[in-house]
Amino acid sequence: MIIRRLAADDIDQLIVIAEQFHGESKGWSKYPFDEDGTRMVLKQCVTDPPNPVCYVCTDNKGYILGAIGLVVTRPPYVDAMFANDLFFYVMPHKRGSKAASLLMDVAVEWCQMVGAKRLTMGNSVMITPRFGSFMYKHNMTRSGSLYSIDL
Repeated sequence: MIIRRLAADDIDQLIVIAEQFHGESKGWSKYPFDEDGTRMVLKQCVTDPPNPVCYVCTDNKGYILGAIGLVVTRPPYVDAMFANDLFFYVMPHKRGSKAASLLMDVAVEWCQMVGAKRLTMGNSVMITPRFGSFMYKHNMTRSGSLYSIDL
């Protein structure tokens, strides 16, 4: 498996994967998939790094097995930068492989490189025991819960 930054040539392949991610998400699938918006964010990941940034995990033939998108922000109430995931997805047939761990490792490295003091993840996925176990293995701790209301 190869970890690398998203390239412009990857965007079409990642759009297909993003649509699959969208369909699996109980929260996001209530809303129509926005291909144009997804394409815009992915292009920003290629042209405007380090913020946002996207890393992909590929097989030796270049097929994307998973991806993580990250953004860094400065909250108004502390003098520090914090990172959040925009998305974190591994293809179903590669879950349980090293793909997710490799993506987590590069996410932490990126956060350290940009000076983020904390990485918060899980904003876009349904928190399951399996996901929680994975996060704990990567030294993440649960730091709250998200609540939402459909308007």
